[in-house]
Amino acid sequence: MQERLVNELSKYANFSELQIREILSAFKEVIWNKNDLIIKQGAIFNSICFITEGVIRHYTINKAGEPFTCDFSLPGQWLTDIQSFSEKIPTNYFYQAIQPTKLFVITHQALMELYNSDPIFERCSRRIIEQTLLRISSRTEVLLHLSPEQRYLKLRKEQPELIQQVPSKYIANYLGLTPESLSRIKARSRKK
Repeated sequence: MQERLVNELSKYANFSELQIREILSAFKEVIWNKNDLIIKQGAIFNSICFITEGVIRHYTINKAGEPFTCDFSLPGQWLTDIQSFSEKIPTNYFYQAIQPTKLFVITHQALMELYNSDPIFERCSRRIIEQTLLRISSRTEVLLHLSPEQRYLKLRKEQPELIQQVPSKYIANYLGLTPESLSRIKARSRKK
């Protein structure tokens, strides 16, 4: 599993063997069971996680008291609440493992120590944050400019593993639909 983390980090910088060992010693592997809450709303998200297995659901509770799924994180993706992490303030979200999940986790303190040891770590982190922000920006564009059916078709095309691995009720909520509306959209799309 460490190999997957090393491969991911190597996309952003050419690390020496010594730097790789330093990185790996800063990360800890953590395993979560299905339905475990990784971080609860109101806690400080004091780490950055790299997902190697499983799916994590990001959600909040709306004013009506109902959960709203904001995003999912999949294997090969990074996870944190950047505002909570950077400003050390409570997160507004819950982060739930919806499958058995394995993460590599680095704390804020350990990351700052890496930054101070060599500028290459800071450059690598900046590139990871840029990629994450692009993903979030794309999600916002989809919500603003596509119809519910277009959102589903785009998700099915670009992230079929999400459709296969995540319960339909969460997918519907993520797309801003009721489960019944999602079922109708799925039925229509099968006929095309």
